Amino acid sequence: MKIFASFCFSLSAAGSLLSCRQIHVQVTPLLFRATQQLLAEPMKKKKRIDPSILAAREAKKIKKIEKEIKKLTRFGKILKPVNEIELSNKHFTLAK
Repeated sequence: MKIFASFCFSLSAAGSLLSCRQIHVQVTPLLFRATQQLLAEPMKKKKRIDPSILAAREAKKIKKIEKEIKKLTRFGKILKPVNEIELSNKHFTLAK
């Protein structure tokens, strides 16, 4: 009796590589399929962060946003004078 082992690889719908082992133990291919290996580990427990550190981070974000708003209201967008925008009749007739 011969023993043949074959390995096949395929892609799952999620795009990960799946492997299955097939072991033939008789002349006719009676297959013993090994289940797919689960290569994942249990998720690590999240570390608790001090609430004062979280509050300081939020305060820093808010302060930064308020600073940007203040800067925009103080300087704002610089507008061009109207005489630079208007086209002269000479340029307008040439465009037609």
